[in-house]
Amino acid sequence: MKKVLLAIGDATYSKILRNHLSMHEDDFEVIDSEVMHHRYLDEFIIEEQPDILILHDYYLPNDFESSDREWIETVYRIREQFNDKVRVVFLCERENTDPFLTNLVAYHVLDIFNKNSIDLDAMINQLKNEPLFSNVSRFMNTAAEVAKVDIPAPAVLEKQTDQDDVVDTEPLEEVEQPPPQKLKKEKREKPEKPIQKQVIKRNYQIQLSEQIEKVVGIPVERKTVLVISPFARSGSTFFSHIVSRQLAMLGVSTTYMENPFQPSYTWDRFNGHNLKPNYRSKYFQQITEYELDSEQVEDWIFRDVNLLVKNPAAEKEYDEQYFGFDNYIKMLFASTATVTIIDAGADWAKPVYRELFSVASHVFCVVEPDLSNLQNVFDENDLQKSLLFEMANDEKFHLIGNRFSNGFDKELIELANQALDLDFTTFIPEFSSQDVFMSQTKGEFLNDSRKNRESIEKALAPVLELLLPKEFRKKQKGSGLMGRLMNKKIKIVTNEN
Repeated sequence: MKKVLLAIGDATYSKILRNHLSMHEDDFEVIDSEVMHHRYLDEFIIEEQPDILILHDYYLPNDFESSDREWIETVYRIREQFNDKVRVVFLCERENTDPFLTNLVAYHVLDIFNKNSIDLDAMINQLKNEPLFSNVSRFMNTAAEVAKVDIPAPAVLEKQTDQDDVVDTEPLEEVEQPPPQKLKKEKREKPEKPIQKQVIKRNYQIQLSEQIEKVVGIPVERKTVLVISPFARSGSTFFSHIVSRQLAMLGVSTTYMENPFQPSYTWDRFNGHNLKPNYRSKYFQQITEYELDSEQVEDWIFRDVNLLVKNPAAEKEYDEQYFGFDNYIKMLFASTATVTIIDAGADWAKPVYRELFSVASHVFCVVEPDLSNLQNVFDENDLQKSLLFEMANDEKFHLIGNRFSNGFDKELIELANQALDLDFTTFIPEFSSQDVFMSQTKGEFLNDSRKNRESIEKALAPVLELLLPKEFRKKQKGSGLMGRLMNKKIKIVTNEN
């Protein structure tokens, strides 16, 4: 078994690596202590004597002007002290042609992962085997290019050669304390908090967007969908509900996540007081860390949709101070759903949803046919609305018109397109208030109404085109009603490739 020391610099990032490595307990033992700053690295290596050291280029804070040079000096010290007993794994975001990576290979770093999308399973399989030059040969390019690479002399070690009492005894401990002036300067230029914030975004984006599932034998990339509205009561929840149900009817595993910062709605909407009177959401457990008994279930699957909603009898609106991005990410990371729909509604400007925007694969903005509101949605002179304008410039952003009829709204649609300078992805028609009320009374999705099913399918077709691959939609379209009914029994299988 190989002892692994994590030197990532962020507890959340480290936890993900730790969880994956811990799944292979016969091969790896992850050391409980973690290195959270470069200045403590040497001390941890000496004390813990790891077999594998996993470093992150950017996220591990340091106090030096030239991080490239410091990394080379660090690897040099490790090689001098331990030879190849410590296997160095280097995570970064650099081009294959970066000379720095060639330098690392020259110091026998044979495990370099330089993409922002890291396949953790592939990485772990590589670490189970002996280090191979073939894993990093792509960084060496040609012999002529390698000859031009300037491998810097380890300056710290040169200083140690003048101190005879230090070189042979404790060469690593001598370099723990950097020059005071550099330390003060770098602390002002590189505050740690923003770095950690970036760690969370980038790392979880890898995990949430790169996983592939097989549905009805067809690979489907996992999707994290954020639904927002510039104004309250514009229909983001209604849209989220019918999209969730439509996906589930096609056999796609779907989770709907209610906005935890607003009063509960969905639990009552789907007759939760009768169906799940003892239900407690994962929001509840995230906040309280309370062990639920057998009657207080965490999961509620209704009409093939996994509902993550609040029980108003036991859960009030949560405070963003105590329930934030990390909590959302833990639930998303643990989810097995192919599509997860996060209903943010008019709370889109909250920091937690601004961060979730960065990891979402698609963002749907739901608006009503109110021209006065539409003309003021993307006001660049208003701070909050300018943030929405910034969102709208992202290719993942899609505009949804709710309660738009094909008749009197035609002129309004043209005016809205001009005002927003953004085309609508689709329009959800205005359904009969009586039909909506009856679906609420019965505690069912509007999709389950035969009267409205066809119009909902037609309205959501452009949305499904964005979320599902063409091969899957083509197969579903050709399968007919019987095929769709059969699909309800098909389970999602994780792609092992």
